[in-house]
Amino acid sequence: MVKDGAIVVFARAPEPSKVKTRLKDALTEGQRVSLYVRLMEKAIDAAQGIDGADAYIAFTPDDAAGYFHRYRLPAFPQRGADIGERMDNALQHLFSLGYGKAVLIGCDIPHISTEILAGAFRELDVAGGTTNGLKVVFGPTFDGGYYLVGLRRGDSGSASMLFRGIPWSTGEVLNMTLQKAREKGYEVTLLETLRDVDTPEDLDGLGEWILSI
Repeated sequence: MVKDGAIVVFARAPEPSKVKTRLKDALTEGQRVSLYVRLMEKAIDAAQGIDGADAYIAFTPDDAAGYFHRYRLPAFPQRGADIGERMDNALQHLFSLGYGKAVLIGCDIPHISTEILAGAFRELDVAGGTTNGLKVVFGPTFDGGYYLVGLRRGDSGSASMLFRGIPWSTGEVLNMTLQKAREKGYEVTLLETLRDVDTPEDLDGLGEWILSI
């Protein structure tokens, strides 16, 4: 029986030439892969702890299905020309399966938790205060992006526009997406701002993480 909610972890097979490449000057190849895997598994563990929501993995590249079998979760390949199109397609795929709410998270957040994800679903249960009742939830990151986006099925009809024309991998990702959301009439809820790990500067303060890789 399909649960009301679904959460999908956006993940990449940990190929040394593809993961955490901006950390090449700070970490060895093995450390970068180990860090990515630990971050990814933290996200997967958090996603599996949500009552009333099924966890999924949306993976890349297309031939990585075998790698992700080890996590014993339903998985499907990411589809789209850029990250925005891939996120939209993943969310719409979950809605097509019958879920009423869907949350997508990335794999770069050391402090992601089941509690934060549960909070996203609680916010989606609150009716939007706009005249059309639309609601979207974001989890901001300190670098101007976001680690989480959540939508309700009935609110997702115009959601594709939220992910179009965004300058991905810049500090304007969240601001531009928020502007699009408000222009479309969505009520926006922002969760706790968290640090993601992309650059050597992001490693500061992650002592126990660095020591364990």
